Amino acid sequence: MLVQVHLSQNRLDLAQAEVRKARSYAQDHLLVNLAESWVNLREVRFSLSCFGGVLPLLWPSRPHGRSPS
Repeated sequence: MLVQVHLSQNRLDLAQAEVRKARSYAQDHLLVNLAESWVNLREVRFSLSCFGGVLPLLWPSRPHGRSPS
């Protein structure tokens, strides 16, 4: 739960720290794996957004070849 709160506040560093703490005592727990996935997705989106303009190419707002309605 704390990981999601930190991510909603754009505090990736605190979310990573919470995942590390949880990973230390619950290696294969489903919720820890889910929280780690949230953090990894946020890291990828953040690192791609640093390249400017790459993110919309990877996740377009509408499918290619369709005109807006």
